[in-house]
Amino acid sequence: MLDKRTMARFALALPTRLTQVNEKSQEPLDLCTRNICSGGAFFKTDIPLEIGTEVELELTLSLMGNNAKSNQSHIRVKGAVLRKTGTGMAIGFENNHRTSPFSE
Repeated sequence: MLDKRTMARFALALPTRLTQVNEKSQEPLDLCTRNICSGGAFFKTDIPLEIGTEVELELTLSLMGNNAKSNQSHIRVKGAVLRKTGTGMAIGFENNHRTSPFSE
């Protein structure tokens, strides 16, 4: 099978907090990426969301060898579920995102 992806994917397990945009009363989901690229990520979950569901994501990135006060950073991005399988879901990212130092 030919891989048609145009962006390089990285097998990174990044802790992520996922919130559904239109379901503010629902508890956020704590997930982990299986792989990620600049355009999206695949998340392991037994209960994937429906295709088209809009989400807000907060990914935690460990920064090894960084001189900053914290060795973690948050990447905040919005996106939508593009595909779901029995083992998880693919979420495409919007082009705008925000990165900030981790704060308690």
